[in-house]
Amino acid sequence: MSTRLVRPVPLRRVVPWWLVAAAVVSLAVIVVVQQGHTAVGAFWGPCIGLVIRDRLDDAAKRSEEGRDTSRASLVGRAWVEPVVGVLLGTFVVGLSMLAAAVFDGVSAARLGTGVALCTGGALGCAVLVLVGHRRLRRREAEAAEAAEATDATDDGTAEAADTAVTTEAAADGTAAEPRAGEPRADEPRP
Repeated sequence: MSTRLVRPVPLRRVVPWWLVAAAVVSLAVIVVVQQGHTAVGAFWGPCIGLVIRDRLDDAAKRSEEGRDTSRASLVGRAWVEPVVGVLLGTFVVGLSMLAAAVFDGVSAARLGTGVALCTGGALGCAVLVLVGHRRLRRREAEAAEAAEATDATDDGTAEAADTAVTTEAAADGTAAEPRAGEPRADEPRP
């Protein structure tokens, strides 16, 4: 008896199409220019496969939790995948030129081009990851602050603190400064 793999979403929802396009373009550049090794194209298999696996896992979790499993919710921001595709494509073309320099002994100009493309693609990916990580930490910090503010107003601790300050000021005989837009304690209220 055979068991059939049941996917939470169709495969076309999780395939990183921009990375597939980048793989085709980078291999076409390597073949047409004939300055690099096509063996570097093996980089794309695991790269695309890992993205598909991660998105399928995410889709399964979302499906179990009853959340949205549309392509837009699984992919994330629309601009990230094309940018990553271009950066990884640049990296692969540069890496293929470096491999050609090591194994075939090509000219220094080709070696320099390979180094520049490989380094540029790698640095671009690193910057993208660092900026994304920084934004994620900022969002988490803002969410934590918002949660604390909500908790403080729900508990009434902020109001209790205001009442304590006002009571303490009244006991001293000094008047507390009112909040913006509120009348003073000694002014008549409308």
